[in-house]
Amino acid sequence: MGRFALPTGPWLKTPEACAALGISRDTLRARMHAGLLEAGTHWIATGTSEKAPKLWNIEACMAAMQQWSAPQPPSRGKG
Repeated sequence: MGRFALPTGPWLKTPEACAALGISRDTLRARMHAGLLEAGTHWIATGTSEKAPKLWNIEACMAAMQQWSAPQPPSRGKG
């Protein structure tokens, strides 16, 4: 079995990660599914199923969040 190194820093369960990051579980999951949070860097699954609990690297997630921009309201065309 191969070995790999995980990023250092605290790894938290989803509820604790959401609290530490100040975002909801839905937002965290949406960012993961959008590819903004990557497996092995920002999160790891604790099992093999798709719904397996995840552990989140808080330092890596915070660094990624600094790169995100706030949603912009739709532009209103002059009509």
